[in-house]
Amino acid sequence: MQKMSRCFILLFSGAVLTFLQGYVAVHYLKAQPSSACLTCSLESDLLSYSTLALVPLTGLLLVFGYLRVQNGLFIATTLLLLMISWAVIDTMIFDDRVASWSTFTTAELWLASLVGCLLPVMAGGIAWWGIAYFTTRRYEHKVS
Repeated sequence: MQKMSRCFILLFSGAVLTFLQGYVAVHYLKAQPSSACLTCSLESDLLSYSTLALVPLTGLLLVFGYLRVQNGLFIATTLLLLMISWAVIDTMIFDDRVASWSTFTTAELWLASLVGCLLPVMAGGIAWWGIAYFTTRRYEHKVS
């Protein structure tokens, strides 16, 4: 039961942080039309892309729960996964709303996107570290 509640807390936190990080990072693109769907809002794009980050996070939570991985390794791996996912999501939205309408090389696309999302990704990473650290620590003490 404690593993289920820990997993739920971490998945819910990951979903909320993924959406918030993306919204903060690409909010300035809200007025730009999407090249894939001219009537789609930024929020609907973020919501659909955010589900992509939850699939590997769910897999990691299940595997790490089954293998009983140490908390430090668990937090570091999930943090790295989420930060990479956030950067990819921000780049996909930047590509969809800005780069598709102009001529960006792949290097310019990644550079422009990563410069814009660096601080929100780092802030989200710090928030995830805190949530994961205190959640795993809380349940670790209850078990022993």
